[in-house]
Amino acid sequence: MVQPGIESIVPNAGVEGGEVIITCRDFVFSTYDDARVLFSGAETRPISASSTRVIAPVPSNLFVDGGEVYVTLESNGSVSDRGREAGGEPASGSESRIRSR
Repeated sequence: MVQPGIESIVPNAGVEGGEVIITCRDFVFSTYDDARVLFSGAETRPISASSTRVIAPVPSNLFVDGGEVYVTLESNGSVSDRGREAGGEPASGSESRIRSR
């Protein structure tokens, strides 16, 4: 099973309902319903998804009082590997970080 990876996230800050573009690799899913994006655990479904790019809305049930939000891609039981912060710095752990506004 191939593990998807996050290369970048644009923009590096977002608001509820705003769209985030995630450049990724090996994001493979059987059906569109299998593709999931999590923002610090709050799930959302992509607006658009391919193996190299995902567009997802910032979920309305995401509660962050400033600070970092971790983005994870999931599909068919695979979870994204270590990604990169939107600014290009390596992110710690198995997710990528963006800042909330």
